[in-house]
Amino acid sequence: PFVIWLSLSNNSFQGGIHKSFCNASSLRLLDLSQNNFVGTIPKCFSKLSITLRVLKLGGNKLQGYIPNTLPTSCTLKLLDLNDNLLEGTIPKSLANCQKLQVLNLQKNLLSDRFPCFLTNISTLRIMDLRSNKLHGSIGCPRSSGDWEMLHVVDLASNNFSGAIPGALLNSWKAMKPEFGHLFFDLVDYYD
Repeated sequence: PFVIWLSLSNNSFQGGIHKSFCNASSLRLLDLSQNNFVGTIPKCFSKLSITLRVLKLGGNKLQGYIPNTLPTSCTLKLLDLNDNLLEGTIPKSLANCQKLQVLNLQKNLLSDRFPCFLTNISTLRIMDLRSNKLHGSIGCPRSSGDWEMLHVVDLASNNFSGAIPGALLNSWKAMKPEFGHLFFDLVDYYD
């Protein structure tokens, strides 16, 4: 329970992700990317999001749905689930992660509409949704927030259609040259 950083990436681990990871109540960074994990994302990972800042599960063979049970106290700053076999929708509870800076869901089988509910995350800097089965129009006509810190958006290789609203592009202020540089503050500093 006292582990703070755990990186087991770029190995040949296989099988399901064991639920014992959920007992690491002090965990700030968990990186299980680039392995051969199969099965689903354990639902208990939602309770980890209260302390977890970085969760990297990309480059595995995870299937099923992304759990829609992230609590309002979610502290995730980076969520990387790229290059898996995840399907279904982008979970609405992701909007509870008000400190999220990087969202990488590329190369999955997600079938959903453009995630306007994420406009309320003002800290989002990178949103990579490339190579999924996302569909419909791009735009958020009834959105109350904007992505003023968003620097990188990748929506390539989906099934989006219609016009790209100029109002949406104008709301991405951080992409303008005069805004500044891309930076991250993903984990806490410890002495």
